Amino acid sequence: MGHGAWGMGHGAEEWSSESSLMKFKDSLMEFKASLTEFNDSLMEFNDSLMEFNDSLMEFKASLMEFKASLMEFKDSLMEFKASLMEFKASLMEFKASLMKFKASLPMPNAPCPMPILNFKF
Repeated sequence: MGHGAWGMGHGAEEWSSESSLMKFKDSLMEFKASLTEFNDSLMEFNDSLMEFNDSLMEFKASLMEFKASLMEFKDSLMEFKASLMEFKASLMEFKASLMKFKASLPMPNAPCPMPILNFKF
């Protein structure tokens, strides 16, 4: 009987360790599945980050183009300002010429400087 009891005890022990191994194997498989899902999530997140990075790069390129346009506009405004300054200088010269012309005109009721025009009837 002692021998039979040992055999039964040994069989129960074997079954118990096989059951534990199966449970451990199942746990490992679940863990592996969880890691696979986590890896997939990380890959999707990485893809999203890559798309976001691409969007940022496109936005940066757009900003650089906008900056270049602003610089061209600034240059155009500076050229326009220079043209206005030249025009102002021309107007000032024209005003000076008009003042000289006005000064050269005879005063009203003044004798005409040209004798031919200074005759009386």
